[in-house]
Amino acid sequence: MNVQGVSSTPVQQTASTTSISQTDSTNQSAVSSGSTANSSSINSTTDTVTISSAAKAAYEEATETPEDVVTEARNGDRYAQQLLAKQAAAQTSAQEVQKK
Repeated sequence: MNVQGVSSTPVQQTASTTSISQTDSTNQSAVSSGSTANSSSINSTTDTVTISSAAKAAYEEATETPEDVVTEARNGDRYAQQLLAKQAAAQTSAQEVQKK
């Protein structure tokens, strides 16, 4: 059986291990040199989030108050009218159950 010993020779870095990120070159150079990067040398990134109009409408529908539903129903919103009709039917049904 042939066993090789552990070498203390450092491993040479290849191109694939040194390119962490092309956009974060300041932080990369601090990391590769072994020094600690302070907060002024770290590049900050800003992400922009765009919410679709369908998501905005769904959020508004989910967070509207009962007063908003009544106002929308009066203004001709079919969904609000259907919701009020369902609520009225459920309330009538609950009242009938209580009478029995």
